[in-house]
Amino acid sequence: MGNPALTPEQNKAADVGIEQKFNRLQTHVSITYLWNSFTDLIDFSATEFRLVNRENAHTQGVELSVVTLPYSKLRLQGDVSYLDWKLEDTTEPLRDQPHWQGGLRADWTVTKKLATELNTRWVGPRFDFQVPVPLIDSVGGYSTTSVAATYAVSERISTCSH
Repeated sequence: MGNPALTPEQNKAADVGIEQKFNRLQTHVSITYLWNSFTDLIDFSATEFRLVNRENAHTQGVELSVVTLPYSKLRLQGDVSYLDWKLEDTTEPLRDQPHWQGGLRADWTVTKKLATELNTRWVGPRFDFQVPVPLIDSVGGYSTTSVAATYAVSERISTCSH
């Protein structure tokens, strides 16, 4: 799969965003626009079955994030993002880049010694290449969820359970 003719990829990027704090609600909201232009992007070509340089690749997207503290011991956070991409001079898709993803997180300080966390993330479907099934060119979305609790035994020792 290697390719000794690969050249380093180059990237021009910009992002612009707006953040707003709502002190009375203890909430922070941000929205960001992202733009990237790659030259010689290193990518896997399923038709050539090796790494190749993509002459021109472009991505653009938007991210929205909200963080709030409804109670002094509870912090809630959520985000969602959308990414669009385009590869020039090829009919192949950009692999492993979902258009949509997002997540939610809650951190709760139950007591001075006990803290809990709930974290979930959703990732949308994306293009992929799989050797066992080469005619299937995409994989479905997925989600992950984790729950954790941390207990401070002392100032220097804590234990965590997932």
